Amino acid sequence: MTSPTTPGLQELLAQIDQAFVQAERINQTNDEVASAILDWIIKRERVRYQVTTDAMAAQKVDQLTLRKMREWDSNDPIMSTIEKVLRRLAKGDGVDAIILLRRSIKAKADEKMQMLSCEQKRRAQTPRVAHPLDSLIAQFLRTGPDLSEKQLLRKLEACIGGAVIIDMDDTEITLCDDRYKPVKISGLKNRLSKIRGNISQ
Repeated sequence: MTSPTTPGLQELLAQIDQAFVQAERINQTNDEVASAILDWIIKRERVRYQVTTDAMAAQKVDQLTLRKMREWDSNDPIMSTIEKVLRRLAKGDGVDAIILLRRSIKAKADEKMQMLSCEQKRRAQTPRVAHPLDSLIAQFLRTGPDLSEKQLLRKLEACIGGAVIIDMDDTEITLCDDRYKPVKISGLKNRLSKIRGNISQ
C-alpha cells in the first residue's frame, strides 16, 4: 500500500492563497476585507514556521508575525504603502488599512490610465510615415495632376529596379522595402483617387 505524500511548503502556501482568493465576495466591507487579509497572513506564517498543529507554538508565531508587521521598516520607497497597511492591520486599524490600500490601488490605476492617455496622444500627434508607393504616386501627381490609371501603370513600370519598386507583374507590385506587403494592381485606381484627393485638400 502506498503511503500518502505530505504536501510540501510551497503547495501548502498555494492552497492557502487559493482559499483566500476563492473566499472573496462582492461588496465586502472594509472590515471584512481587513480580517480576511490578516487571517491569510497569519495562516501563511504558521505554515512557514510549521506550527499548524501546535496551539502554543502557533500563538508565539502569531505574536512574532504581528510584531514584524508593526515594526517592518524597508528602505524601498515602493514598499512604503504596504508597510503602512500592514502596520495598521497589526494594530487593529483594519478599516483604515483597507481604505489606504484602496486609495493606493486607485492612484496607481489613475496614473497608469494617464500614462496610457499621454502615449496615445503622442502617437496620434506623431506624423505617420507615408507608404513608399503613395509617396511615389503623389510625386507623379504633383507634376501631372490629370494622371490616369494607365499612365500611372506605365510610370510605375519605368520605376522597376529603382529605390521603391523591385518588381511588378499583371497582379501586384513588389516593393524594395520588405516591411510592406505587395500592392495589388486592382487597387491602384482607388489608391490614385485617394492620393489625388489628399493633395487637392
